[in-house]
Amino acid sequence: MHLLASSQLQLAGSMTVIRLSLHVLAATVWVGGQFVLAGMLPTIRGLGEGAPKKMAQAFGRLNWPAYWLLIATGVWNFIAVDPANASSSWNAAFGIKMVCVIAAGLGTFLHTRAKTPKARGIYAGIGALASIAALGKRCLREEGGEGGGEARESMIDNHVGLHHEALGNDEGAQ
Repeated sequence: MHLLASSQLQLAGSMTVIRLSLHVLAATVWVGGQFVLAGMLPTIRGLGEGAPKKMAQAFGRLNWPAYWLLIATGVWNFIAVDPANASSSWNAAFGIKMVCVIAAGLGTFLHTRAKTPKARGIYAGIGALASIAALGKRCLREEGGEGGGEARESMIDNHVGLHHEALGNDEGAQ
């Protein structure tokens, strides 16, 4: 695992651990739940005519709070970044990610309101693809900021490196 050569790797402070853990948990429920539910849909349909609607309503009671927690912790993550350490490429990737997050929420919301199976499928696809795209944007950042450097070896290394860099390396000392 390679991190910024000019600094030492430090443990994140407790608030960073809480913030990132809540963010990852919310993303797991929001994105992962969509795919679990989609995979179970054929079985759910076999349970009776009203079963998919009941299951979707039950799922919404978990999924929407996760989405809003994802938004809240995303704002918290943004606020935690020192603007002096945020390159233009980081800001661009963040902006694209926010468009994807909004598209994911909008697509999923429209899916819940759609009247035809075709419309439900289209909006479910938009919500799912935008959710995946939002996750994928997390992997775009290259080490060393603008101008590149070698790509991160893993998402975990990327996440640690971004927050290590963005927090000015001082939060680990708390």
